[in-house]
Amino acid sequence: MKFLVFCIVLSVFVTLVFSQTEKQCPANSHQGCAPCCPDPTCSNRKPGCPDKICTGECKYKCRCDEGFIYNNVGDCVRPDACPNA
Repeated sequence: MKFLVFCIVLSVFVTLVFSQTEKQCPANSHQGCAPCCPDPTCSNRKPGCPDKICTGECKYKCRCDEGFIYNNVGDCVRPDACPNA
């Protein structure tokens, strides 16, 4: 019985550790907490913030580095590299 409890606790621990490991982010981006408000994109440079309650929970995702925004395929580019910049 103790062995079964040990295996369950170990599997929960391993799952938590591996779910929080650092992701490999593409060029011009880094790992960070997902924002409550949308990030700017080439097609929407100043997105509004939806009327929703933001929690303090951090959901990790790749985010564009400062000075970069998402293009239409989700890559982080400088704003002057956007179509119709």
